[in-house]
Amino acid sequence: MIGSIERIVDVAALIEFLFGPGEGERHENPRLVGGYPDLFLEPFLEPEPRADGSWDCGFLIRTLQPPKDRDDLVAEPIWHCELRTWPGEGVLSDDEWGQVALEVAIQNGVAIDDEDHASIAPWTAIRHAEDHIHIVMCLYGFEGRQLYLSRDRLQVPHACAIVEDRHRLWARRLRSLDERHLDDENPDDPAAR
Repeated sequence: MIGSIERIVDVAALIEFLFGPGEGERHENPRLVGGYPDLFLEPFLEPEPRADGSWDCGFLIRTLQPPKDRDDLVAEPIWHCELRTWPGEGVLSDDEWGQVALEVAIQNGVAIDDEDHASIAPWTAIRHAEDHIHIVMCLYGFEGRQLYLSRDRLQVPHACAIVEDRHRLWARRLRSLDERHLDDENPDDPAAR
């Protein structure tokens, strides 16, 4: 599993892009697959499709917005992480992707590793393709304090390793590589496939 991280200024533009058609109309069936527990207690946060095909993401955007009354707001208050499976790891279910996102939140200290998975800041995971998700997190906690994710570039690969082991993704990838290797050795032998 591969993770890439960036800091974002405008959460509205990011959410609208993730729920939009994407580059080359590649975004299909965008949906929430994870997030802080209260996110799923409020069904109006799930973006609704409009008649014109776009999505109404207003409630979700407002939930992830940093506090507006701060004069010490950081320049890029939104944390965005794209997580992608390696070729050959197969397709994860929405529930499995939700577990992946939760592990990333736990490893970065945003969610607590207990049965309630309480979170200290609003975050969500959005899926619009088979092979990846996007985690979007406000870098300000519910009480308004700034989060410092100084080790996030170390914690995300650590979370990916935990998830790869838990779901045996490395075994899927190895099996896929073995099958391709056999195909390469005997391209004309149907018994080798």
